[in-house]
Amino acid sequence: MKKRLVTIIFIPHSQRSSFNLRIPLAIFYSLTLLCAGSIILSGLFLFKFRAFSQTRRANLELSREVAKIRETMSDVRGLEAKLKVLIGSSRETEVATGSPAQESLQALLEERFSEKEKRSLEELQKGLEGGRMREASLPSLSPVEKGWITSKSWKGLEIASLPGSAVRATAEGRILHASEGKVIIDHENGLKTEYGNLERVSVKVGERVKKGDSIGYLGGRGISYQIKRFDKEVDPLDYIGD
Repeated sequence: MKKRLVTIIFIPHSQRSSFNLRIPLAIFYSLTLLCAGSIILSGLFLFKFRAFSQTRRANLELSREVAKIRETMSDVRGLEAKLKVLIGSSRETEVATGSPAQESLQALLEERFSEKEKRSLEELQKGLEGGRMREASLPSLSPVEKGWITSKSWKGLEIASLPGSAVRATAEGRILHASEGKVIIDHENGLKTEYGNLERVSVKVGERVKKGDSIGYLGGRGISYQIKRFDKEVDPLDYIGD
């Protein structure tokens, strides 16, 4: 029996004549699968590399915050040491002179240090809480725990995953829309996220969700995911960190 062949015709832009290349059908299929596999692997590699870069940037920011906290605590300990020296000196003078004025000085110093230490700790706590709030309202998660990007455009991403996979809120916010397989979340910082192609929606309009909470489940199609900043589409990969 004759082998099944595939003919590829090459037509040059110049005046040169075209020429044909005949290859067995099995080899043609093998080359096609090899090219498709290379494209998919390249896409997965780029996705993982982008996620690694985002995580590394977040770790660097966290390291800077930790350094600031350590510097603040060092200043607090320095103030405490100075106060102990001042209080110790006032007590020695009190023993030598028996003056009750030293007791007032000591009480005043202790009160002022206590107030300054309290303010420093309150400012530190506010800074940490503010950092946690900013991180919670930033859509840095992937909408599905395990998936892969099948297409990317100015409208957002198409992410494939197993049917029945949970779709999660990528940041904390309030549900603006939840019907017909679509969920929109307002993160109240100029950012909104949109999730499409859901088979089942598990949230209601007006409900508040936390980062990572389940908002629905996928069917046989992948999820359509968009991020909008002040109602203008932005690249979700600029935010996704895992």
